[in-house]
Amino acid sequence: MTELTPTLHRRGQLTAIAWLRWRLFVNALRTSRGVLELISRIVVSFAFAIGGLGGGFFMAVMASVFISEGKPGMLAVLLWPVFVFWQVFPIMATAFTDNPDASDLLRFPLGYRSYFLVRMAYGAFDPVTVLVGLWSLGILLGVGFAKPALLPWTLLVLLVLAAFNLLFMQMTFAWVERWLARRRTREIMGVLFVLLMLSFQLIGPLAGQFN
Repeated sequence: MTELTPTLHRRGQLTAIAWLRWRLFVNALRTSRGVLELISRIVVSFAFAIGGLGGGFFMAVMASVFISEGKPGMLAVLLWPVFVFWQVFPIMATAFTDNPDASDLLRFPLGYRSYFLVRMAYGAFDPVTVLVGLWSLGILLGVGFAKPALLPWTLLVLLVLAAFNLLFMQMTFAWVERWLARRRTREIMGVLFVLLMLSFQLIGPLAGQFN
């Protein structure tokens, strides 16, 4: 019984947090602002789904081409964008929303394991995680189509990469979420995000300048 008590206590904590999030969602739908926010989330989710499926198809085609040509090292060209997008976009996106500080959960009698599981659950169900998950699935299908013998090793590498990105993203958020809790910092991050998006327009002229 002594060994079962922490497990049952942790399960009760996670259930309470899930119930609380559900009640917050249901109560928010009673207001016009909550309904508009739900509609916006549906639209954003649809856009993410299109980007995930389109990017996954592109990743599958490129991975199949690289393996067919005997250039497995070129898969790094596909994996680096997955890593960078997975780490940079969530931090930039939080600059436009008022996100609660997840460390506030430490004020309650929440064990470290429960807190860790909650943080990992937030990261696993994040839209960006689903998006890059579709990209990774495309790489897996492309490699498997070109050379089925590499399918198990590719799956192992992508699982390790996914676990690393989840842990690294939560570690990064633990550092910067305190900064993002301030309005001025979110404004600075928003400006940086806009400048980053505008800088992509310089890729074409620079490529033409340096051939």
